[in-house]
Amino acid sequence: MADSFQGRRSRYIQAAPLASGRLSTILLARDEATGGNVVLKRFHPYVHEESLASYFRELALLSSLDHPNILAVLDRSVADEPDPFLVLPYMEGGNLRSLLEGRSYCPPTVLVPLLRQVAAGIDHAHAAGIVHGDIKPENVLLGGSPLGARLADFGVGRHFVVEDTVATSTRVTRPQGVSSAYLSPEQLLKNESSPRSDLYSLALVAYEMLTGRLPFDLRAPLFLQLKARVDGELLPARQANGQLTEPVAVALMRALGADPEGRPRSAAEFVRALEVSAKRWDLFIAHAGADLASARRLFELLAPRAQAFLDDERLRLGDNWDRELAGAQRDSLVTVVVVSRQTEAAFYEREEIAAAIRMTRTDPSSHRVVPVYLDAASAADPPYGLTVKHGVRVDDTGDLVPVADRLVALLADLKT
Repeated sequence: MADSFQGRRSRYIQAAPLASGRLSTILLARDEATGGNVVLKRFHPYVHEESLASYFRELALLSSLDHPNILAVLDRSVADEPDPFLVLPYMEGGNLRSLLEGRSYCPPTVLVPLLRQVAAGIDHAHAAGIVHGDIKPENVLLGGSPLGARLADFGVGRHFVVEDTVATSTRVTRPQGVSSAYLSPEQLLKNESSPRSDLYSLALVAYEMLTGRLPFDLRAPLFLQLKARVDGELLPARQANGQLTEPVAVALMRALGADPEGRPRSAAEFVRALEVSAKRWDLFIAHAGADLASARRLFELLAPRAQAFLDDERLRLGDNWDRELAGAQRDSLVTVVVVSRQTEAAFYEREEIAAAIRMTRTDPSSHRVVPVYLDAASAADPPYGLTVKHGVRVDDTGDLVPVADRLVALLADLKT
């Protein structure tokens, strides 16, 4: 049966329980003022009053964090009000851990776009001088389709005691609420939180999602879990999941360094390192068919110097071009489109190629689409309504070596 608060809060009609943790109970509710679903977070009556009051005071300051990847607080109880509560947006996609349901791990193609959004929220908070302090999969909430990620529970890690449920065998169970499982060495040893400690927690989340486990044994005694983090004795990522590439593993383990100064400078830098490392190829060479010989020659020049891919068939002109271009962008750092006046007219005028080359993607720093103009005519009148500055012009001798050099230099810029 539906329950409701009294007085002012009676607008929130409780519909169904969603979860219960050490600090609070989470319920799906209906906001009678708007008719929409919201999430009602009711704190347990035994939560320490002083910690709760401090947390609610900071929530007022956190209202300045207006960012699409930070979960907003829609309403809250006032100081000293009984039955303290928060009202939050309802995120129908659940939390990040739900992506592991039915899988042994979450592939980078699914995880990295969501982490990029989370990183944007984290860096926004850090720029405002605010550290999250409790980043874990349960605090990354997902929208519907297409999925959007928002970071929740800012301030929890600083205002409530960090506890773990320890059995008589001294083995720890998977914790709920505020937990030591995703905290950095400096948080555990010195109770010091900083932007770099948030990055460590984000890297632990990424490690667990990409491998299906944490890099230490959660069943081990707490002092051994702590020792593994402080001493840097973490399970290498590729031992946990042999499907990961070595560059992805290196990016993960760098962010999990015991020394905060050795970690990435921002959440965006960490996720970008993952994104670049997860690409299957450095260069994807595309062509319309008529320029296949030049595409093959360019591939021969690039293959010894980079991870290059040339598919003789897949990216020929056809109805699948939009989808295949999107796949090339997802799987490579640079998509090279070879064009000349021999290129079929329909391919030559495709607007979606122009949009990609103009770098209208959300994060152009992680990918480039570069046209290679094979002849003077195509450079004088570039396809897709572009200009020569968008691509690389082959000189009158037809020598593709300088083009290969330019592309290798671009790769170096993207990887640094």
